[in-house]
Amino acid sequence: MSFLDELKRRRVVRVALIYSAVAYAIIQAADVLVPALHLPASIISVIAMVAVAGFPIALIMGWAYDFTPDGIRRATDVTVEHTPTPWVSARTVAAVVAMLVLAGGSGWAAGQLSAREGASARESDGRASIAVLPFANLSGQVENEYFSNGLAEELLNLLARVDGLDVAARTSAFLFKDRNMDVRTIGDSLGVATVLEGSVRRDGERVRVTAQLIKVANGYHLWSDQYDAELSDVFAVQERIARSIADALQVELRGGDALTQRAAANAEAHDAYLRGLDGFHRRGSARLREAIGHFERAIAADSNYAQAWAGLALVYSVLPAYDSFPEHEAAIRTRAAAQRASALDDRLAEPYAAICQSASQLEWKWEDARRACDAALARNPSFATAHQWKAELLYVLGDLAGAEASALRAIELNPLSAIVYIAAGVISSIKRDPARAEQYYRVGVSIDSTLPYTTTGLVRALLEQRKYDEVKQRLIAHGYDAAAMERFVAAYTDRRALPAARAVIEAWPQQGNLWMQAYFLASLGDTQGALRYLERSVEQHEFNAPNLLRAPYLSDLQDHPRYRAVLRRMGLEPYFPSVSR
Repeated sequence: MSFLDELKRRRVVRVALIYSAVAYAIIQAADVLVPALHLPASIISVIAMVAVAGFPIALIMGWAYDFTPDGIRRATDVTVEHTPTPWVSARTVAAVVAMLVLAGGSGWAAGQLSAREGASARESDGRASIAVLPFANLSGQVENEYFSNGLAEELLNLLARVDGLDVAARTSAFLFKDRNMDVRTIGDSLGVATVLEGSVRRDGERVRVTAQLIKVANGYHLWSDQYDAELSDVFAVQERIARSIADALQVELRGGDALTQRAAANAEAHDAYLRGLDGFHRRGSARLREAIGHFERAIAADSNYAQAWAGLALVYSVLPAYDSFPEHEAAIRTRAAAQRASALDDRLAEPYAAICQSASQLEWKWEDARRACDAALARNPSFATAHQWKAELLYVLGDLAGAEASALRAIELNPLSAIVYIAAGVISSIKRDPARAEQYYRVGVSIDSTLPYTTTGLVRALLEQRKYDEVKQRLIAHGYDAAAMERFVAAYTDRRALPAARAVIEAWPQQGNLWMQAYFLASLGDTQGALRYLERSVEQHEFNAPNLLRAPYLSDLQDHPRYRAVLRRMGLEPYFPSVSR
């Protein structure tokens, strides 16, 4: 019998094919599920290595043993007269399930090991890390939630000034508010080595703050304390807590006073500032306008309150994305507030981040925006929002490598925030990798399905892969008319339906969405319609107009004279070299 015949008799080829198919399926599933479940990316690498290492073992086992109606037997004892087992049998399914369990167990173990090793690595190389959880409100009054949340956020911002300390972003850390979870699980989810939790009890003009620093690896307390103070002294309490944490983590303070900053002149200003922060983070037109009022009251009570000026700058820098507030007026107010904040305390990162956002989205001053982003991150390297805004700026300018690095850093610092996955999704789409873009958007949707930008981003990624049925389902679930969506999607497979689809797109609400309508018309091959809507978007200076210029379909038009005119108007033509030959 030839060697090839012996391989066939021992069914080694079947083992190789089944093993390869199962291993491929596991790796593909991990590639989707690992980011969706916020697990360490190293799990995918470990599973791949286990699969590769197990392949020769599977071949050896296939050569030595065989499944027969009488059970597992040595291959040398199996004669050709034995009835061969079918390709898909109960025994084959059992073997596949066993391999799945083995790979899954390996992945879980790798994730646990990776989380622990990651924390250890951060400690050993001087990069300590911490998440500040929202402090529990023990005042017995729901309306004091803004106060306990605000104190925790101010403490987070103080710690972000410390050299060598990575601080998890507020958005991700605050997702664990009122959730009774083990601190080790929280720490692993956020990728940090330590967690700070505490509580605030406010009684009139008195406040009691308790805090404890916990090591994620073993759940032990590294430090804890309790402070009683007047409201006017609460900032000094935060300062003492931050310094105690720095001492416990053995992090060196820059110049011995890295945390020192000016507190509000009075409790009224500080209280209004904390209310403003609460409104800014909640977003939405009404909340942002309320935040403006709170920050302005803080400034009226203390005109030299740098943090209140910085908060005002941040609100105006994003307001046109949620409101009909004029972009030009928002840019003027952003810069005025940011410049005032920096003049009072140039160590604050927020004023520079606000200018970065305003210069890119509101003013189209691209190099000015780049300098401001860099200045913000120089002052606070753990500022996830600044990393996100820098990623958005860089992909507009065509620096995809830099944009991807900034987006991944934003995800690392803020892994449970839906918005940071949008930037990563857009970058993947620009790189003509819609499958990867889809994965990022699905993570965003799983975190916050109400955020419109994650849903529309997912629809774009699905569209670029011709997954028309899910496109229709997503848009209907997002509130669009089912019959209209039938007409819209039909045009992608039947060009005779194009006029009906164009009518559907043109009937969509246009306030702030002209750039999106331009994209969908371009995806249908309606070049003239796409350019018409793109020109209107730029004419109205829409907030997100620059962000889709490099997206597939629209970027395919970039050599068109009308597209070049749009780029010149936005000051972007030098960043979009001609692609014609």
